[in-house]
Amino acid sequence: GFPNDVACGGGEIYVSDTRRNALYRLEDGKLGVWLEGGEIAAPNALLLDGESLVVGNSGDGCFKRVSLADRRVETLACLGSGSVMDGIRPDGKDGYLAGDYNGRLFRLSPSGEKTELLNTTARGVFCADFEYVAERGLIVVPTLNDNRLLAWKLAPE
Repeated sequence: GFPNDVACGGGEIYVSDTRRNALYRLEDGKLGVWLEGGEIAAPNALLLDGESLVVGNSGDGCFKRVSLADRRVETLACLGSGSVMDGIRPDGKDGYLAGDYNGRLFRLSPSGEKTELLNTTARGVFCADFEYVAERGLIVVPTLNDNRLLAWKLAPE
């Protein structure tokens, strides 16, 4: 359909498929559907975090935690209808930085509270899958459509 993001760890590779509402797992050289439909709606952003796979679902505007052991899905946080999940990274403080392609970046606490850190929607600057360099507090965002990389320094808390 539309393979969109990848997460690797523990000898396994996970791939999101936005159009087919599916997550695939490559294990022992074989790719197969690992989870699809239900609470997985237009998945994009992926992050392996311990015993969970964190998945950004554009279909419902929410980030979900999926247990690797039993595939149980729980909602971590919702960014709202119309959000296009595009990037999730650890924030170095047991939470996450979560991106919305429309131009917003959030910090998600371990309990799922969200704080908007960046909003470039008024300037029409998109936030494609980003990188976070924790030791420098640096967020690097490819704007995708206008061939630029933008960087912001995250203020210490």
